[in-house]
Amino acid sequence: MDRYLVIVILTFVIIAVGARFYSYSVEEGFFDNSITGGTSFLSRYIPMRGDVGINSEEAGFRRDSRFFASYADVQRFGVNNDFCRMVEPDGIEDPQKAFFACALAGTENLSGTEFRTETVGEGFKRSRDDYMRDTMRSGRQDYCRILKQSDGSFQPMCRRAGERRFTKQDFLDPNPGKKIQTMLEFYDGIMMWLRLRDDMVDYAGNLLVSRAGDITINEEPNPPITEGITFNGIDQFLRVGDN
Repeated sequence: MDRYLVIVILTFVIIAVGARFYSYSVEEGFFDNSITGGTSFLSRYIPMRGDVGINSEEAGFRRDSRFFASYADVQRFGVNNDFCRMVEPDGIEDPQKAFFACALAGTENLSGTEFRTETVGEGFKRSRDDYMRDTMRSGRQDYCRILKQSDGSFQPMCRRAGERRFTKQDFLDPNPGKKIQTMLEFYDGIMMWLRLRDDMVDYAGNLLVSRAGDITINEEPNPPITEGITFNGIDQFLRVGDN
C-alpha cells in the first residue's frame, strides 16, 4: 500500500514540475484586461477566485479601475489566475488609503487583500501607466509603473512579488516591453501632460490645475471614459500654473 502511495506522490510531483516549466505564459500585461488564465496542469487545481475578479470585489473595498486590473501570476504556479488591482476601503474617499493587492487563486472566500503593497499614505507611489511583468524571470509577475525620479526623469519602477506580499522597495525594470518603452519616450523631456480623460492631473507633475464656472470632469475610481473636456464658451476655464 505504501509503495502505491509513493508512486502517486512521485507522479504528481513530476506532472507539477512539468507544468511549472512548460505552461502557458504571458509576456506583457500592459493595459491588457483580457487575460483569462493559463492552461497548465495546475490551473485545474489552483482555480481563479469566484468571489473576487473582473466583475466583483471583496466586501469593504472598492476598486479603482483606472489602474491595472487583471489576472497575473504572483504565486509562481505558471498560470495567470491571481487577480490584481488597486483598491481602497469602501466609503472612504481618501487616496492615501489606496494600495495594490492580489486576490490569490485557490483562496476562495479568504481575504483578497493580504498579498499587497503598503498604502499611498505609507509611501507607496501610484501611476496610471502601470503593468505587471516577470522582470527577473523568477516565475512571479511584479507590479511596475512609470514614476518620476528625483532628477526629473521618468523610469519604470517595480515592486517585486514575494512569498507573502509585494516588497517595500522599488527597483528599475531592466527590460520593459515595447509599449512601456514607447511611453517612456512620451515622458522624455516632458513639461506638462493633461490627459483630461477621467482626471485633471498633470502627469508630468509640474502643474496645478484649477477650474471655474462649475466646469467638472468625473474623477471617480470607475468613471465612464470621456473624450476630453468641453467648455460652455461663457464662463468656464482652466487655470494652469506651476507648483
